Amino acid sequence: MNQVIYELSEAVVFFDGYRVLREMLFSEFEAVLDGFIPLSDMASECATAVYVRIDEQLQVRAAVFFLIPFDSQGFPKKCWNIPLQRIADEASIGPDLGGGPIRLACYTQCPISLQQPNLWDPEMSPGRNHFVLLKKCAERNRLGLTFEEEPPTITELANVDINYIDARKLEKARHQEEVDALKAHYQQAFRNRLAGTLRKQRLRAATLRNRHQRELEKERKDYQQHIEALEASLKKSDEALESQLLLNQSFQEKVTGQEQKIEGIRSYFEEKLRTFKNGEDERINTLKFHLEQEKTEAIEEALEQATQALMQQLQLRDVELMYRKEQEAYIRQELQQLREEHGLLLKASDHDVVESLHKVGVDFVVYQPGLGPLSIPKSDISHFLINPAAFLAEKCGIDLAVYRSWQEHYESPCCKGVNEDGTLCGQTIKKIISPLEFHPGQSDRCDVHQEPRHLPLNVIKL
Repeated sequence: MNQVIYELSEAVVFFDGYRVLREMLFSEFEAVLDGFIPLSDMASECATAVYVRIDEQLQVRAAVFFLIPFDSQGFPKKCWNIPLQRIADEASIGPDLGGGPIRLACYTQCPISLQQPNLWDPEMSPGRNHFVLLKKCAERNRLGLTFEEEPPTITELANVDINYIDARKLEKARHQEEVDALKAHYQQAFRNRLAGTLRKQRLRAATLRNRHQRELEKERKDYQQHIEALEASLKKSDEALESQLLLNQSFQEKVTGQEQKIEGIRSYFEEKLRTFKNGEDERINTLKFHLEQEKTEAIEEALEQATQALMQQLQLRDVELMYRKEQEAYIRQELQQLREEHGLLLKASDHDVVESLHKVGVDFVVYQPGLGPLSIPKSDISHFLINPAAFLAEKCGIDLAVYRSWQEHYESPCCKGVNEDGTLCGQTIKKIISPLEFHPGQSDRCDVHQEPRHLPLNVIKL
């Protein structure tokens, strides 16, 4: 009997992760490529799509996983030009989706090497399988695919009648042959299924290998950038250290010059003293006095110069620190003013929005470390926005200062006690998770620096 030939329908399926975003016939896709139909929901994005061929039994026969970028108006970029039909014709064998192995082209398995960057690899893990989604799309037939079957020829009709007449006569004689043919058919089907499974596993392994290589390359680039940043920071530190060493060397040279100058003056007056040694005692005492006075003045002058240089640097630092404190105070004042204005605006303009959200069942919940999720009534929203710390301290039933001390302890659990020499202890201690269990002077101190805890009078009496 002559084999009946059916046509194949072409379609394009768009994916958003592991969800089918859009299905369209290939003719509609060509209209999109020609600029007649924009896809506004894909504007400024690079979409992941699949070109598929479907037979008359609604089974996928070929698939090409390709990428297509769109401009800001939803039209495909003019530089995009991928021969999807040619790639599908030259594609290699892929997995079996119910109608035998399909022709598959993806990033790992691309028949045209120049087009490999324009393709992508499907996911084949359980529960996240793009092939399963394609198979379901073809079976649902939302595109309404129809197929025309060629009518049987006269020879085929005659052969059907002859086979029907001779069926009973040849039934017994061909029984064994049918059994053998059936065995051969199932053996061949098993071999085909096994070969398809092996191809599918090889494809999945190659896809995972490529994905891991890309991830490894990305990690290598990130590591290289981190190394370059560290090297730049180290170079900057070396330059600062070299500058400081040059400055110290300059001061050392100045001090050495002053010492040499003092030594020269002393030698001069000592020589002068030896010259007039035989003179009067009063003159000698006068010379000694002048010598000591000039020596002291020279030393004081050298010290004064060095002190002035250091004082200038300290004054500059003090000015910078004072300016920074003024800026911080101004910023805090402005922030507090903005918070108050924001609270007033919330009460004045956003009251209707909050009231509408409350009516439809919307609750406002904030999560704070140590407190967990905390529901905020609609009447307290402005209070929370103006001063979150005071609001949370009030909800916990503790003082604001205690709550801020607990926040500082939660962020940095170390001892706040002071040693005998005036330095901060800083020993790591156990973190108190709940602000209700935090006691200043006890919870933020180590065993050595813990302050005595004042108990209530009724506890002391017991």
